[in-house]
Amino acid sequence: MIRGGAGALVVGLAVFMAGPPRVLAQEPTQGVDVPVITLEEARARALGMNPGIRQSTNNLELNAIERREAWLGLLPQPSITVLSTNMSWQRQTLAEDNFGEPLEREIVETVQTSRSNQGAALSFNFNFNDILRIRDQRTQAELRTSTSREQEHTLLADVALAYFDVQEQASALALEEELVASAREARDVALRLYSLGRRERTDVLSAELDVAERESQLEDLRSELEGRRLDLRTVMGDPDVGPFQVEEADPRVFDPTVLDEEALLAEALASSPRIREARLQLEVADRSVTMARAEWLPTLTLNLNTNRQEFLRSGDAFFQVAPDGQWSRNVSLGISLPDPGQYFNRQNSSRTRQISLENQAESMRQVELELDRDVRSQLSSLRSAHRSVELQTRRVELAEENLEESLESYRLGRTDFLQLQSASEQAAQARRQELQTRFQFQRIRIQLERVLGTPLQVPEEGS
Repeated sequence: MIRGGAGALVVGLAVFMAGPPRVLAQEPTQGVDVPVITLEEARARALGMNPGIRQSTNNLELNAIERREAWLGLLPQPSITVLSTNMSWQRQTLAEDNFGEPLEREIVETVQTSRSNQGAALSFNFNFNDILRIRDQRTQAELRTSTSREQEHTLLADVALAYFDVQEQASALALEEELVASAREARDVALRLYSLGRRERTDVLSAELDVAERESQLEDLRSELEGRRLDLRTVMGDPDVGPFQVEEADPRVFDPTVLDEEALLAEALASSPRIREARLQLEVADRSVTMARAEWLPTLTLNLNTNRQEFLRSGDAFFQVAPDGQWSRNVSLGISLPDPGQYFNRQNSSRTRQISLENQAESMRQVELELDRDVRSQLSSLRSAHRSVELQTRRVELAEENLEESLESYRLGRTDFLQLQSASEQAAQARRQELQTRFQFQRIRIQLERVLGTPLQVPEEGS
């Protein structure tokens, strides 16, 4: 049975043996109901308010604009002249004799002329490259959409990482508050034992120093927690979000050996944003080669126009909206063949585009190799993180058992306070590192999902 001051010491220091903190010390404002933002809510806010995503969403509107422009290039171009009119004056000081020689006029005349024209025209230019440009525009639209989706996927991963940072910092703060509380109780017990003459003054000083160090760490954690909240709010991009808390941390882990590495790699090759973008870039390069070859095809031009005009040696035709002239109509059809003199220039251009296509194919292969490496590397890191969690959990169990033995030895007078303090610090450090390894496991899982381009199917049962 434990009695007296030593018994109180055991009760105070036994707080170290508690499990991971479930209530997050998030420093809510006193007297104010601070809302709790879930991970899904944080992601929804980011998708709606993050400046980068909003820019990407705005850029998607260019797809419809460019599509309309591409089709407008194939449509006939109308032209209507409602009124084209002019008036001119010419002062004639010379005349011609019967032989066509210039003579000076005896009477200087000013000749006035006026013209009014009205008409409509319809022109159509058909170039085979225009058809290819429409197909290229579709590919460019798909590429822009794929880039936007990749940005969304990356943003969701960034939000999750920032959210986990806040959770980890809040959990670490809660753990540190427990350690500060137990250190204060140990200090009070040391003071009581010293007042009874059962311990030395050095025990009291060591306990005071331990409390001061833990309180200093606690203040640093509070500052870091606020910084993590600011980082999360910045990633969300919502300027109207006020003080908030995050959900209670649940850093569950699972055994990654149940994951099929080859199946994940095949899934990544099928759904990874990097692969989709590389494939679209390859398609753009291939279409560029086709467009270079199409430059040798002829261009068809068709023009239809009708007009009427009036020309008078007076001012009567000026600003005449409906000229009295008869309507005239004209139809022209032309076929333009490529300039053979540009043969070598076009051959060089075609070869340049062919080289770009070959390089893009190699880039595609490089992306596949890097994706293979990243998937296998992240899986290896996930397995290593899982082993670290298991080792740290075992370390916590050993540290707590060692602390129990140290408490008993201290109670019986076999060890001094410094040895008990050392065992206590080992137990605290073990719990801190276990918490860190659990959140590190979650970060690696998020990184793996970022590489895969799809959420990881996590087993339901976790530790």
